Amino acid sequence: MVCLAGILPAVAYGQSSANIIVGQGEASDPNRKELLIPNAFTPNGDGRNDIFQISNFSNEKLIDFRIFNRWGTILFRSTDPKNGWDGTYKGQEQPMGVYGYLICIGYPDGKVETYKGTVTLLR
Repeated sequence: MVCLAGILPAVAYGQSSANIIVGQGEASDPNRKELLIPNAFTPNGDGRNDIFQISNFSNEKLIDFRIFNRWGTILFRSTDPKNGWDGTYKGQEQPMGVYGYLICIGYPDGKVETYKGTVTLLR
């Protein structure tokens, strides 16, 4: 699978209805561990769940990690697995809500998987 860098996760808001399918990438090798991607975090400074990040990296390579707001603006981007999103954009705290993510991971066997979904920011 190729990392689809141009694909944005879809997040629906408003009073209209829409069918949106958001997939979580699946590793094709049964010996691969499942990555732990949280579905919510609370950047309130209490030292618990303050950063949105994958916590169980070992031999994988983070190719791209992006966070989007509902308008598609990239709020955070990193290639370092030690970096995670702290709920800010340009130094400003972002409001509570649902944000899209796109994470591209390279595995030791040479395969690349793209994980996309949403995370809820709670304050």
